[in-house]
Amino acid sequence: MKHSTGPWHKGQGSGEGSIFAEMGRMRLGKHGTTLYPICRMITECDREEDEANAALITAAPELLEALTLLVEPCPPDFAIEWAKEIIKKAKGE
Repeated sequence: MKHSTGPWHKGQGSGEGSIFAEMGRMRLGKHGTTLYPICRMITECDREEDEANAALITAAPELLEALTLLVEPCPPDFAIEWAKEIIKKAKGE
């Protein structure tokens, strides 16, 4: 299965509560460009948990890429440090 390319980000303004891909999942219409979210977050239950879930989801493409590099027979030198940074992003740090 092919996922939407990263990076992903949390929506703001009228897109708040949704996760969007930076590229793709958009359509040009007569009233402008429409972006389609990857997912919509259920909010209002626990704001802190919602934010943590959104951080984890937005980091997903980079987490997959970092893990793919780390399991190679000879991972690049930067892979460990990059993976640590992505983990921080996924944790919302």
